[in-house]
Amino acid sequence: MNAEQIKQAVPMNKAVEFYGFKLVNGKMCCPFHSEKTPSFKVYPNDKGWYCFGCNRGGDVIDFVRSLYNLDFPAACKKINDDFALGLNIDGKRDYYAERKARDKIRLQQIAKQEAEQWRQKMSNLLCDIHRKMWFA
Repeated sequence: MNAEQIKQAVPMNKAVEFYGFKLVNGKMCCPFHSEKTPSFKVYPNDKGWYCFGCNRGGDVIDFVRSLYNLDFPAACKKINDDFALGLNIDGKRDYYAERKARDKIRLQQIAKQEAEQWRQKMSNLLCDIHRKMWFA
């Protein structure tokens, strides 16, 4: 099982947002019991979560287990599939997930390159405008 890889790859705050919840200053209303004021705290630097109302807590895998009422292996598989991690779960290669993970990384690299090209283009444009305003 790749539990440690999952915990490192999926930050708790990203998982909470991915599954449809909104954090405000690291807090939200607990999805495991009804309440009007937030008692569910997500700790920074992927230290997990804790609800002060129902006294439950854990890591990203525990969150998905509790949210979807899954056992440990099923929660790991769900996270692996949902976040396209491409990890080898239960000794079986998931070629689709691996391809999806590679595609995700490739798209992130392309987006980063395009953002850098845009930044460079805007920087050049601003320099040109500055030169024309001050040195024309």
